[in-house]
Amino acid sequence: MKRSDVFSGKYLKAEDLSGHTVTVTIECTNMEDINNQQTGKTEQKAVVYFRGKEKGLVLNQINWTSIEDQYGDETDGWPGRQITLFATTTPFGNKIVPCLRIKPGQSAPVAQAEEFIQQQVAPRTAQTAPACNMDGVEQSQQVTPDDDIPF
Repeated sequence: MKRSDVFSGKYLKAEDLSGHTVTVTIECTNMEDINNQQTGKTEQKAVVYFRGKEKGLVLNQINWTSIEDQYGDETDGWPGRQITLFATTTPFGNKIVPCLRIKPGQSAPVAQAEEFIQQQVAPRTAQTAPACNMDGVEQSQQVTPDDDIPF
């Protein structure tokens, strides 16, 4: 058993991708209270959720800008759009730490990642789905869970 299996958390982390690059479809973006581990204070952060996935990605400025560059600065226009997530590293203080980054969406994950997903991950259920605020989103932009991504 791995530490990440026991303490998986509510939000997506680099280790959740298990070295794979995955394409996901945005379901919604919510503002949520996030605990800042450095200061111990709670901050409002944007969290993007993906169709059929339980974990959301807390957006930092770099990842927000990556989505904004593709789909505009209004999050109401993001549902139904695809992005590709990949793990890399970044300087943080005097350390190099794992992080997630975003690039333009691709048509599908690579076959190896797809096989991994099929074997290891159960899809999100209605009970674990995020409460997405869909006010103002056209029915054609609303999406239903059907992706098989490892989170």
